[in-house]
Amino acid sequence: MAPTEGPGVRAAGPVRVFCSAGEPSGDMHGAQVLKEAGLSDPGLSFFGLGGDLMRENGCELVAHLRDTAVMGFTEAIGSLFRVLGVLRKLKKAIAREKPAAALLIDSPDLNFPLAKACHAMGVPVLYYVCPQVWAWRERRIETLRKYATRRALIFPFEEAYYRKRGVSCDLVGHPLFDEIRPAPRASLREALGLDPASPALAILPGSRPGVFRHLAPAVFGAADLLLQRVPGLRPTLALSPIIGDQDLGDALAPYPRLRGRLTILRRGSREILGASDAAILASGTSVLEAAILDTPMVVAYKVSKLSWLLARALVRVPFAAAANLLLGRRAIPEYLQDDCVPENLANAAAPLLVPGPPRALALHELSKVRKALGGPGASRKALGILEEIIGKGKDPKDNPENAPALGGAPATNDASPKGASEAASGRP
Repeated sequence: MAPTEGPGVRAAGPVRVFCSAGEPSGDMHGAQVLKEAGLSDPGLSFFGLGGDLMRENGCELVAHLRDTAVMGFTEAIGSLFRVLGVLRKLKKAIAREKPAAALLIDSPDLNFPLAKACHAMGVPVLYYVCPQVWAWRERRIETLRKYATRRALIFPFEEAYYRKRGVSCDLVGHPLFDEIRPAPRASLREALGLDPASPALAILPGSRPGVFRHLAPAVFGAADLLLQRVPGLRPTLALSPIIGDQDLGDALAPYPRLRGRLTILRRGSREILGASDAAILASGTSVLEAAILDTPMVVAYKVSKLSWLLARALVRVPFAAAANLLLGRRAIPEYLQDDCVPENLANAAAPLLVPGPPRALALHELSKVRKALGGPGASRKALGILEEIIGKGKDPKDNPENAPALGGAPATNDASPKGASEAASGRP
């Protein structure tokens, strides 16, 4: 008799799918997959870890990402007990719901234990936006080989890296192309109340509290300097919903001039980027968002001293910004750790705010980044893979690991550190 319940078998009612996105960028990517599912496969029902966007698109939240969104080694240690509590809660939910599949998005320190738990319970796993094993902690690829049924990659250079090591994978492209709908800059400015004749600066100092606390002094200091140097400048802050009012107030306190001129929006970072002439932003997903929206940028990154020292010892890529990794050179100005100071950021941003050769060159480089990224369709492809593993379950024939070597790894430079692995490849 054919089985009537359990992982990989469709029941008469909605098919339950566990999903886990422990960071704001993962929440955006997950929400897009859920949106695709709502349009093409309403028989799927999602539950797990995510944020407001995934909840709005039908995910029943067992836990909210505000309890898991940390960055940097020492910052993660400080949140360890809270994150472990979330993991226990999620594992209990998986055991109780017995989902047909699991969709795990980035966040390896959180999602690897969940992948192992799903594997032990017979739940097939799609790992979407795989961790940067090509940048650091390469042995993690063995965890992906063993515990993920399928692996969905977002950067072209990743595919050859995985296949050379005999690990099957699916290149789906970058989900940002599905999530971002560029609009005319003039209409965005009108919607935000920005003077079309005045230069506009977008400020994105990180989506997680730990990043914000380390980075805000340099970014806000740079914006304050630019107010003195660029006549009529309109700075707009895209503030993550999980950044508290106290953190914001403390960070702005040394800059009364900026505080009086700053427009603060809790949501709509992409609208702010699209409306602005240039941006100063934290390394992460926002770098690629700015590239897609054709907004020249200066990239900033800063963590605790211990996190930085550990990153220097462990990370093997030469740049922090994903745009620079894609192009293989420092096409976008980036300032890390001790170099991340107001003067450097302001000096690099000032010529991007007004017409001239530096701005023209920056726009030319952004066109190359967009070309390297590819095009839309990642979310639909990820959903298609998820539907395949729901139908196929854990049949080993559906998960071949003997793919031929197709090329080498992305260029790395062991002597050139960056801030931390999360800063690279568009994962904040």
